[in-house]
Amino acid sequence: MTGTTRDGTFLIRDGEVVARLPNLRWTQSMVEAFSRIEGLTRERRRTGAWSNPFGGTIAPTMKIGGWHFG
Repeated sequence: MTGTTRDGTFLIRDGEVVARLPNLRWTQSMVEAFSRIEGLTRERRRTGAWSNPFGGTIAPTMKIGGWHFG
């Protein structure tokens, strides 16, 4: 899967925003990403799908270690 960040990308150190970053392109295997989930929220949110305006996903926010930007 590939994509770009949007709506603000920030460098966070010790829990504090220390810098604004340019939008970044990412390439990531979802199988690898799901094997590195470090945390999930209890709350679930609906997220629209660009490929299907009538569908979407209801999912928690995930913290995934080792995301590949390049």
